[in-house]
Amino acid sequence: MSTPVRRAGELWRWDMMVDWTHAGPTVLAAFLASLVEFVEALTIVLAVGAVRGWRGALGGTGLALLVLLVLVLTLGPALTRIPHDLVLIVLGTLVLLFGMRWLRKAILRSAGGSRCMTRKPPSPRRPRPCAAWVASGRAGTGWLSAQPSTLR
Repeated sequence: MSTPVRRAGELWRWDMMVDWTHAGPTVLAAFLASLVEFVEALTIVLAVGAVRGWRGALGGTGLALLVLLVLVLTLGPALTRIPHDLVLIVLGTLVLLFGMRWLRKAILRSAGGSRCMTRKPPSPRRPRPCAAWVASGRAGTGWLSAQPSTLR
């Protein structure tokens, strides 16, 4: 009994099989994440439609779907040309930077410096709230709290 010869460019059925035990959780997670985004977008469309009128809400939704379709059709194939290692480095750097910011906030919170985390810009009458706290030496959280402007 001879083994079949595969011609160039010919795909056999078992070449395309997917192991759903391994791919299933990933596909399910991606589907649920996109479902959450769909519900959020639907809520916005319903709110705009109820307040401002349905013509504008549905027209904006149709235009947004058309723009999305054009972007996917034009830029989708270009995504395959981005080097995988570059994507990993960029995403890893972003995750590291966000993690350092959250770590800084957690250290400040645990050291009693939660009053330093304000979104209001300092003014001449109200200076930066953590400047006196850090200068007093009570911070004790190392370089992350001593130089709060480095990670913002």
